[in-house]
Amino acid sequence: MARAHNARAEDVSAQSKPWRNATRQAIHLTVAAVDDCGYCQAAYTGATRAASFEVDETVQIRRGRLEDDPELNALLALVRQIADNLGYVDESEWSAALAAYAVAAGALAWGTAAGWSETPFRVYYLGGALLTAALIGAGSLLLVGRLWATPVALVYTGLAIGVAVAVPLQTGLSGVEIPAAQDVLDFWPARILAILGNSLGTLAVVGVALVTFRSRPLGNAFILAGMAVAGIGSGLAGMGVGALAPAVAVAAVLLYAGFVAPSTLSAPRPDEHGEHRERGGRFDDGAGGAPVGD
Repeated sequence: MARAHNARAEDVSAQSKPWRNATRQAIHLTVAAVDDCGYCQAAYTGATRAASFEVDETVQIRRGRLEDDPELNALLALVRQIADNLGYVDESEWSAALAAYAVAAGALAWGTAAGWSETPFRVYYLGGALLTAALIGAGSLLLVGRLWATPVALVYTGLAIGVAVAVPLQTGLSGVEIPAAQDVLDFWPARILAILGNSLGTLAVVGVALVTFRSRPLGNAFILAGMAVAGIGSGLAGMGVGALAPAVAVAAVLLYAGFVAPSTLSAPRPDEHGEHRERGGRFDDGAGGAPVGD
């Protein structure tokens, strides 16, 4: 069991050479906890303590939530998910978000080419206004170990589908210009649900991006850029500027690039993490506590 755990931990931390000793020990302890290997947890608890972690922090690492250190907590949440899934991170919410965005783009092309009617508008509003931002936000929360995001996303998706299908339209649709939601839908429930989904989803994306930017700089930059391009395109369309179609295309490419971009953690610079030096040099090469083998 110990040898199997060590192999899995080394796989998870294969790119950890630039990381400091304490970070490597925290990764080993996290994988040991996921594997439920008692010997491994005991060994790496000792190594983690030697690398400047306090006793209560080693308990938090084993339980899956390290307080007062959002950057390391985000990294260890990702490590736990990789170990739980034998090397694969669950990207179902991000995949669903991209699918919703693709459906909205298809409905946009449908309405623009053939003229808007009730069906393409409902599909467009469901995929673009109700689901995309909310599901991207759920995927971002899962990236940092917030597993409650999955049931919340499922409930919200069901509610969004019900609203998009059943809510009455306030006017008939025709022509090839994109209908404005305020002209077609009442504020409650369709528009308020879209406002909440977009606002909370965007807030989750930005918050997670800020916390994990150093671990996924390229991916987070692409996702934030895709969200910004989509928002700008929607704003221009609302002002009568025909920029939504190209914005949708560019945003789709940026979002996809952000979803598939790898994590590339680099070593923290000496002038970063002053708080860690004050707590015993957690990111210092001289922290002590060599890796414990089997």
